[in-house]
Amino acid sequence: SRFPVLYLCALIISFSAMLAREKHRLALDAYHNKLENAVQEEHNKVRMIAFETVGAIIALVDAKDDYTDDHSRRVAHYSLVIAEELGWDQKASEDLYFSALLHDIGKVGIQDSILKKAGNLTDNEYAIMKMHTSIGASILKEMSFLEDADEGALYHHEKYDGTGYPSGKQGTDISLFGRVCAVAD
Repeated sequence: SRFPVLYLCALIISFSAMLAREKHRLALDAYHNKLENAVQEEHNKVRMIAFETVGAIIALVDAKDDYTDDHSRRVAHYSLVIAEELGWDQKASEDLYFSALLHDIGKVGIQDSILKKAGNLTDNEYAIMKMHTSIGASILKEMSFLEDADEGALYHHEKYDGTGYPSGKQGTDISLFGRVCAVAD
């Protein structure tokens, strides 16, 4: 009360410092948001490129095996319907969709003479044909952006009663992705 001008000056300086700090915080927040948006945009671009690559791979598999023409897309569609019915979240459903889409990718490693054979396969040829599940799983294991995608490829010929291949797994020993892909397939 003895130095009102001095008190007023201190108040103005304090208020100015507070405004400067708030302005700095707002600028940092804006910069942070801008960086987050840029990272999200780049993430979306990379994911889109990955999914376009999946589409190209499916076209390759379909071109190699006349039987799979649009088969993979149907299996993926049915798998997605099953996932929705089971109440899966978007990420798990999306991963399952792409796993199912790629479930027959291992056929690229099977000789055309076996893959395109018109008649029945010999026991040896059938043994080779069954390897497409393991080949596909090893290919998909490298796709880190799709969780459990290899399980759809590996287990889509397993049967709940244990009579399927490649491992003869049964019941809940078959991964959920594998069971859904098997039903859809």
